[in-house]
Amino acid sequence: MATHDPADLLHGVKAIAEFLGVRPRRVNTLIDTHGLRVFKMGHGICARKSSIKAWIEERERAGAKSVGDMEDR
Repeated sequence: MATHDPADLLHGVKAIAEFLGVRPRRVNTLIDTHGLRVFKMGHGICARKSSIKAWIEERERAGAKSVGDMEDR
Protein backbone atom coordinates (compact mmCIF):
# COMPACT_ATOMS: atom_id res chain seq x y z
CA MET A 1 0.00 0.00 0.00
CA ALA A 2 1.40 3.39 -0.99
CA THR A 3 2.02 6.06 1.60
CA HIS A 4 1.37 9.71 0.84
CA ASP A 5 2.57 12.93 2.37
CA PRO A 6 -0.33 14.45 4.36
CA ALA A 7 0.95 17.92 3.44
CA ASP A 8 0.19 17.07 -0.21
CA LEU A 9 -3.53 16.68 0.52
CA LEU A 10 -6.02 19.51 0.07
CA HIS A 11 -9.36 19.09 1.89
CA GLY A 12 -12.38 20.82 0.34
CA VAL A 13 -13.14 23.15 -2.51
CA LYS A 14 -11.95 26.19 -0.55
CA ALA A 15 -8.47 24.71 0.01
CA ILE A 16 -8.22 23.65 -3.63
CA ALA A 17 -9.31 27.12 -4.75
CA GLU A 18 -6.74 28.81 -2.51
CA PHE A 19 -4.00 26.55 -3.88
CA LEU A 20 -4.99 27.40 -7.47
CA GLY A 21 -5.58 31.09 -6.74
CA VAL A 22 -9.18 30.99 -7.98
CA ARG A 23 -12.64 31.26 -6.45
CA PRO A 24 -14.33 28.08 -5.17
CA ARG A 25 -16.98 28.28 -7.91
CA ARG A 26 -14.20 28.13 -10.51
CA VAL A 27 -12.91 24.89 -8.95
CA ASN A 28 -16.26 23.26 -9.70
CA THR A 29 -16.03 24.43 -13.32
CA LEU A 30 -12.49 23.07 -13.60
CA ILE A 31 -13.69 19.72 -12.25
CA ASP A 32 -16.78 19.54 -14.47
CA THR A 33 -15.38 20.81 -17.77
CA HIS A 34 -11.58 20.79 -17.65
CA GLY A 35 -10.73 17.48 -16.04
CA LEU A 36 -9.34 18.66 -12.71
CA ARG A 37 -8.85 15.44 -10.74
CA VAL A 38 -10.41 15.22 -7.30
CA PHE A 39 -11.74 12.43 -5.11
CA LYS A 40 -14.33 12.07 -2.38
CA MET A 41 -13.27 11.64 1.18
CA GLY A 42 -16.14 11.49 3.61
CA HIS A 43 -18.67 14.14 2.64
CA GLY A 44 -16.25 16.43 0.83
CA ILE A 45 -13.81 16.44 -2.02
CA CYS A 46 -10.04 16.36 -1.84
CA ALA A 47 -7.17 16.73 -4.25
CA ARG A 48 -3.45 16.25 -4.07
CA LYS A 49 -1.21 19.23 -4.73
CA SER A 50 1.03 16.96 -6.78
CA SER A 51 -1.93 15.87 -8.95
CA ILE A 52 -2.99 19.48 -9.51
CA LYS A 53 0.55 20.43 -10.51
CA ALA A 54 0.64 17.50 -12.97
CA TRP A 55 -2.77 18.58 -14.37
CA ILE A 56 -1.43 22.13 -14.88
CA GLU A 57 1.67 20.78 -16.64
CA GLU A 58 -0.52 18.66 -18.95
CA ARG A 59 -2.57 21.74 -19.84
CA GLU A 60 0.61 23.74 -20.45
CA ARG A 61 1.89 21.07 -22.84
CA ALA A 62 -1.45 20.91 -24.64
CA GLY A 63 -1.53 24.70 -24.88
CA ALA A 64 2.01 24.83 -26.26
CA LYS A 65 1.04 22.32 -28.96
CA SER A 66 -2.04 24.37 -29.86
CA VAL A 67 -0.01 27.58 -30.09
CA GLY A 68 2.57 25.76 -32.23
CA ASP A 69 -0.17 24.56 -34.55
CA MET A 70 -1.46 28.12 -34.88
CA GLU A 71 2.00 29.47 -35.73
CA ASP A 72 2.25 27.03 -38.65
CA ARG A 73 -0.72 28.71 -40.35
